[in-house]
Amino acid sequence: MGSGRRGGCAPTCRQAWCRCATPTRSPSAGVSPVYHALGDTPRALHYARLVLGSLPAGAPAVAQFEETPLRVLAAAAPDAAGELARTVLGPVLDLPAQDRATLLGTLEAWFDAGGSADETGKRIYCHPNTVRYRLRRLQDHTGRSLDDPRAVAELLAALDALRLAQRTDQPGER
Repeated sequence: MGSGRRGGCAPTCRQAWCRCATPTRSPSAGVSPVYHALGDTPRALHYARLVLGSLPAGAPAVAQFEETPLRVLAAAAPDAAGELARTVLGPVLDLPAQDRATLLGTLEAWFDAGGSADETGKRIYCHPNTVRYRLRRLQDHTGRSLDDPRAVAELLAALDALRLAQRTDQPGER
């Protein structure tokens, strides 16, 4: 924003942001893509709201459209996103809660680790072979290979859609 400083907001903006935080409420913001004409403001506001709506529950964060486009897409069409999650992850969602949480948590950590089983293992405190075993189980249940780029994209979109659905199902959030 026009402060002319590196790092974004002027001190007064940062102070106002910090005052928004309370013990029960974390400040969050969604940032739209750049727009160049005043007439594009309503669309930019819509995108910023979608970005904000795509943030995980309780996340004290600023998210930009460019950082989370799949999550934004899921937030824009929650009914379709829910159907996507059910279609792609259905057999995993039917597993007992502990198995489901383990497989989905491993998949999420694998995505966060850039697809590295070694890095995933470090993040979730288990051996890389355990990560590989869990991912094979997930592939067996979904019928989607982590070697197929389209299948990987579907799994990521479904996981984002599922997280969004879980967030909106929780009362008292946002």
